[in-house]
Amino acid sequence: MVNGSGSVRFRLVNMRVDVAFVFFRHGTDNPVVAAVSNTITFSNSNEPTQIHLALTKNLSTVSVSWVSGMVSRPQVKWGSTSGHYTSSSDAFYSTYKVTDLCGAPATTVGWRQPGWLIQANMSGLEQGMRYYYVVGDEKYGWSSEASFVSAPKSSRSRKTQVVAYGDMGNGQLDGSYQHWEQQPSLKTTSRIVNTQLNKTDFILHIGDISYAVGYAAEVWMQLTL
Repeated sequence: MVNGSGSVRFRLVNMRVDVAFVFFRHGTDNPVVAAVSNTITFSNSNEPTQIHLALTKNLSTVSVSWVSGMVSRPQVKWGSTSGHYTSSSDAFYSTYKVTDLCGAPATTVGWRQPGWLIQANMSGLEQGMRYYYVVGDEKYGWSSEASFVSAPKSSRSRKTQVVAYGDMGNGQLDGSYQHWEQQPSLKTTSRIVNTQLNKTDFILHIGDISYAVGYAAEVWMQLTL
């Protein structure tokens, strides 16, 4: 192409770093940089991301985990009325360093700062109740509100619907490509969200949440986005 114009839309994942796009000519065998975009900065690189829930051994307790670039006093706040949080719990948090990994490419081109891995418990829940919650902290901001229904009361007549899957991989919604792209996984995810989610009691992930290929951004950092 000598001249012309076009546009492409990409879905950006907040990995707590600035982003720029580079346009190459001559393919991947002999790439030549033709243009570089302006730097894109996230409005809040420390926002809570990757928020997900997990059952515990106690029917009155649900665990919530998330990731943030910085922490002050991370908490989960919850209540039985939207926007009104009557309970809160301080979170535990940890991280890992590049020196904790075993070798390349995880320690070289595959390395991404993981942020802080944060976990808190919502306890004292009544069975079969819908609860509304936010996670984060006062200094770096709070997540949008989400909700869940606590474990139901035991009943011989009540049916329980479960969605179970594993080793699914992931694919990109915007048409971009990454190592080990698994486009069929989008169909599975779409079916769960569009036909099963509203009538499912819980989801059981049986394994291989991420793959040990050395690229942190490939699957792990896109978990539960």
